[in-house]
Amino acid sequence: MSSVTLALILEKMGSRDKDFRYMAASDLATELAKEGFRFESPSMEVRVTEAILRQLEDPSGDVSALALKCLGLISGRIGNACLKTVLEKLMAQMVAGKQPGSDDAALGLKTFIQETPASVADEVAAQLVPQLSAAMNGQESAARNNAVDVLLELATRFPASIPDPSSLKNQLLMQLPVFKKRAVQCLAQLAVSLSQSDLDELAASLYMGGSKATATALLHLQALAAICNTIGWRFGRHASHIIDFALEQLDGAGEEEEERLEQSLHTLEAVVLQCSGDAKPAAAAILKATLKFIRYDPNYDEEGSGGEDGDGPSAPSDDEDDDGLSEDEFSDDEDVSWKVRCAAARLAGSATLKLLAPPEQLYASLAGPLVSRFKEREAVVKSDVLAAYIQLLQQVKAQASSGDTASKQLLQRDLPSVVKALARELGAGGKSAKVKGDVFGVLQELARVDPLTVGAQLPAVLAGVTTALADTSAASASLKLAALQFLTAALTEARGVNAAALLPALPSVLQATLDRYYKVAAAALRAVAAAAPALAGAAPAGAGGEKHDPASPPAPALADAATAVLARLRPVDLDQEVKEGAIAAAAALLAALGDALGLETQAVGELTREFAAMPKARTSKRAKLSGGGAEVGAAGGAAAGPSAEMLELLLERVHGESTATAAIRAFEQVALSSRPLNLTPVLEKLVRDLTQLLKKSSRSLRLAALRTLKALVAREGASLPADVLAEVVAEAGTQLSEAELMHAGLALQLAVVALESQPEAALEAARSKVLPGALTLAASPLLQPSVLTALQSFFARLALASGDAAAFAELRESLMQKGLTAAGAAPGGHLALARCVAALCALCATEDERVQGTLQHLLHTLQGGRSEAAARRLALGVLGEIGRGRDLGQLPQVLEALLSALSAEDVADAAATALGSVTSGALGARLDPLLGLVRDAAATPRLQYQLFRALAEVLHSEAAEELTPSQRQSVLDLILAAVAEEREESNAVLAECLGTLAALGAGACTAILTQPLQSSSPGLRALALAAARHATVHLGARATPSMDGVAGPMLACLNDPDLSVRHTAVLLLSSSAHACPALVRPHVASAQPFLLRLCQPDASLHTIDDGLEVRKAAFEALVVLLDACPAVLDMPAVHDALLSGLKDQYDVKVTSHILLTRLAALEPDQTTARLEALVEPLTATLTAKVKADAVKQEVDRNDDLLRSCLRAVAALERLPGCAVVAPWTAFISGVVQTPALKEKYAAARGERE
Repeated sequence: MSSVTLALILEKMGSRDKDFRYMAASDLATELAKEGFRFESPSMEVRVTEAILRQLEDPSGDVSALALKCLGLISGRIGNACLKTVLEKLMAQMVAGKQPGSDDAALGLKTFIQETPASVADEVAAQLVPQLSAAMNGQESAARNNAVDVLLELATRFPASIPDPSSLKNQLLMQLPVFKKRAVQCLAQLAVSLSQSDLDELAASLYMGGSKATATALLHLQALAAICNTIGWRFGRHASHIIDFALEQLDGAGEEEEERLEQSLHTLEAVVLQCSGDAKPAAAAILKATLKFIRYDPNYDEEGSGGEDGDGPSAPSDDEDDDGLSEDEFSDDEDVSWKVRCAAARLAGSATLKLLAPPEQLYASLAGPLVSRFKEREAVVKSDVLAAYIQLLQQVKAQASSGDTASKQLLQRDLPSVVKALARELGAGGKSAKVKGDVFGVLQELARVDPLTVGAQLPAVLAGVTTALADTSAASASLKLAALQFLTAALTEARGVNAAALLPALPSVLQATLDRYYKVAAAALRAVAAAAPALAGAAPAGAGGEKHDPASPPAPALADAATAVLARLRPVDLDQEVKEGAIAAAAALLAALGDALGLETQAVGELTREFAAMPKARTSKRAKLSGGGAEVGAAGGAAAGPSAEMLELLLERVHGESTATAAIRAFEQVALSSRPLNLTPVLEKLVRDLTQLLKKSSRSLRLAALRTLKALVAREGASLPADVLAEVVAEAGTQLSEAELMHAGLALQLAVVALESQPEAALEAARSKVLPGALTLAASPLLQPSVLTALQSFFARLALASGDAAAFAELRESLMQKGLTAAGAAPGGHLALARCVAALCALCATEDERVQGTLQHLLHTLQGGRSEAAARRLALGVLGEIGRGRDLGQLPQVLEALLSALSAEDVADAAATALGSVTSGALGARLDPLLGLVRDAAATPRLQYQLFRALAEVLHSEAAEELTPSQRQSVLDLILAAVAEEREESNAVLAECLGTLAALGAGACTAILTQPLQSSSPGLRALALAAARHATVHLGARATPSMDGVAGPMLACLNDPDLSVRHTAVLLLSSSAHACPALVRPHVASAQPFLLRLCQPDASLHTIDDGLEVRKAAFEALVVLLDACPAVLDMPAVHDALLSGLKDQYDVKVTSHILLTRLAALEPDQTTARLEALVEPLTATLTAKVKADAVKQEVDRNDDLLRSCLRAVAALERLPGCAVVAPWTAFISGVVQTPALKEKYAAARGERE
């Protein structure tokens, strides 16, 4: 901006007319706000600054407010001289203490500090802090208070720039009784920049010096809570002292000292939330205080009301409301005891959230007292009690999901009485809508934790649901939403609810579908959808062959439900959420009731009459159909029946851009229903429309269309016109792509059901459009199991539809040619095609000439000496897959060919797999010969190794489950005999065989695995651990009872003197924690010290260097344990190990970054406390340079390491409080945000978002 323009503005700012001054100040603020603004000369900078300072004292409030805005805008645009002038003048005016000038100056200083850039923070703090310190010791009270406010703003904005924070700390501490809460807040912000020794001194002075005077103790409690909430990660070492101090204040508080009690509980809550790990040793004392003060109500006699000493959560009795006490009797405004109960309830919720004790212990301690407080008089307290109970339920659910049901069993015992207590609260008069909404929140969480029990108790709370839906208070919308969300959750989670139980609440739910608030209407429609399966019992006798349930609601209830849904399905200009809710409700009714929806229904229901009675302006806007008005739609529905009209309307919604996906999914739900429903009026058009949608670019839309087409063709394919079905199959062929395997699998399944429905109509399109893509897809190395299954089904169905041997041979040859190409491209690439050929042969008997021809072709390939290795691998794969499904015993040349191939090095692995597959196809006849071959090959280790590979394939097959005890013993004897020979090259396959056999004979797991574990040979011990690993993976969740006896001794091998044994033990721990967390959870505490020792890279710290591979495996095990059983880990020790991993080599660093990301999510407080220590290793990783002559592989590895590290940094940036850790902020600005890393870091953050 030119100096001339600024001069004109400054001239107007000196005008006597306040309007001129106001407009000039506004123009100046506009110019200063421009991004490219710069002062052209120092003199103009000085003139503008002086003019703004003058206007701060303007008698017009509007002008001074604009000047204040301008002051903030120039903070980053003026030089040091003007900066000093501004601060001096504002400080002088504030210290003078004259009103209102002192307050205006303080406001100006705070505004200036808020807008000051970090580049001048040190200069601002250096100039202000000494003057603020002096002002706090002055005589003017206004100046003292303003000085503390400005210091608070400065400490909040630039904590690292405060000079000599220790002296300020001492000054504030001495003047704590003077400034009170201002000083408390300032101390909390100042603590960020204190050294650890000064912080320790501050903490000690607070919890050791406030136990005598009540007022002092209260301030010290407030200060401790504020500091803990600000930098709790540095305050953990004082947690025990703070807890003792707060408990001492709770015990020492006298009558009418509710504020002291409340603040003591708030301090305990701050410690629990910010230093949960350090607070756990005092969990019992904290819970005891919580239980004591959650019932603190000196103005109300609770004798006989239950509590923690009652019989459980059902302590409130049915006649508790008849004890002669009125809720209004204790509504004295001077009664503040509710604040104490509120603080105790929040403390209970925080203790539960941070798992201060195991979930079952928390439930046993807190559930009963919390339920007994459901009768709380104060609405605020009751909401906090209910919130704490929800936290408890969430921990119960989390524990149950991990496999431990200890706390859930306690809940199931108490749940009927809990629901009864909640129902009582819903029925009580005078309760606020907020409280009732919280009660529904508890019921909703209960429905998620134990749906079956809540479903059985549903009738007890339906009266409360009806009352809530009839509420007309100002807060009725939130209450209705809560009631409908609970009802939806209960009906969705708890299947099998009796339809008669829903009848009382159904009219209210249907009425809510017409609510003016769109969220309530949408929630009501979702509730109708959830209730549809329960209403299926309302179908008249004979519909679908089912017998009518006499306890079900009468047919008019169905009519009203259908009419309510149609009233919301017909309009086209409703809110999107309501549209989707209406579509979902219509689909649910059609799927659950089918044609029964149209039987004995009323032509015009009550809700339709109400809708028709609405003002004409609303009906013309909100109820018009694409083909006419609401009246026409209603009449059409009466004539055609609700089910037919719903289908027509759903078909229309398929054409809408915003409703297409929802409507398509609705038709899928209808098509998958087993209820009889006439889809003929819409079927052909719907199928054609869905086929056209397969040409769209939207992946989600095409996926929904494929699923719905598959369901429709499977249900109604026989009635579709042949040309329509052929078009569907042809379009399905365009969806076969490696890039979209989910679409490809569904397209193949669609082609299969089309071939099953009308083979003649679909055959040509399947051959010409689907087969080429299917052959290409079968050769892909990226195939998923579901897609492979779909391919096998497609090829088999195509061969069956073709019928003749020539077509069979042509298809087989096409697969073999593709398989030959795949076998030559990559090892194992032919297996999918081999299974597809086997699927073709599975259609025919073994004697069929097509099968015989295939087998002869395969044997010729194997026996021909000039066949390439790829062709022989393919032949062996196909032969094995055919033999897996049938007995090839009548062809002795098959066994001869397989045994011959075992001696060929290039196909030995494929031959072993094929031999195992053929043996599993006729296990009773083929197992003993295989075992004999293994024994006979003892003198030929390489051949015996391949035969054991074949045996492993047998043990992995489904047929192995049928092994007799004698056969299992024979196999075990053979394996143990081979183990005793200690051939290192066979250990891997022997461990696989032994572990799989142990899993098959689960009851004998301990005996099978313990014997080699007790050997003095390290190789045998490692083999036993590897076998246990295979057994655990094979058993999965079933490993808990079978392997409990060996888990402890196995994990004790983490301390084995042999390196390979330790490495195998780490792999076992990792696999077991992933497959069956319950198996290793009891042993983690004892195994963790050894595991953490294996993470240490420095051999000088220990007598044994565990090696890179062991360290990498140890860190991977820690990552798995964090996911599987974090509660039993010693987190501080894990953090210590992590620091060493971040300084290790590439592989360990990458795993350590993953571990760091997990720790940041699970333990944010402890991770924040170690941010300063993390800066050094992260900086070293991000600033490391590759060698000038590095090859491409080294450059790529370094880039991968940078991305891994930046992902961890992005996770740490989300930690609460990281912005006030000075070394971390310097690391972000000085390393991460540099030009070399800025874009990569943005990409890493984008991945997380």
